[in-house]
Amino acid sequence: MPETETSTISRILARPRLIYAAAVGLFLADRGLKLIVTGPDWRPRGGWLVSFELFLNRGIAFSLPLPAAVFWPLTALAFAGLAWALIAVWRGGRHRQLAAPMVLVVLGALSNLWDRLTIGATVDYLIFVRTSAINLADAMIVAGLAVILLAVRANQSRRLK
Repeated sequence: MPETETSTISRILARPRLIYAAAVGLFLADRGLKLIVTGPDWRPRGGWLVSFELFLNRGIAFSLPLPAAVFWPLTALAFAGLAWALIAVWRGGRHRQLAAPMVLVVLGALSNLWDRLTIGATVDYLIFVRTSAINLADAMIVAGLAVILLAVRANQSRRLK
């Protein structure tokens, strides 16, 4: 891994309070945007490239269908694994800097789970090229996982030197 990538990840992880604040702010923004697009007076906005409109995703990632009998046990298992990993990282000390991006992942996942529990589908509202629908919670999950993976990669490259 190039030195600039390693130092960038180190600088990001050196500010966990900023990541925690961003995670909470993004969670609240996502919940607010979902309230807006599911409101009774909402009208879609935007154009062909990007639009801001309601899309109810009843499937999993990429709208792939998954029966409820499979979805809910897998979801419970995933959240148990996330909780275990977050507690282990927090207590472990050695990898404690990964707790902040993990909170980003957990809050993003919780926002989408909230939708599933309350309306039976994930509320997506950013539509790209009329084919791809996402929400801010999805971006939180991807960003948190990207930071974690880059941090692990940077840590491994340092050990190899």
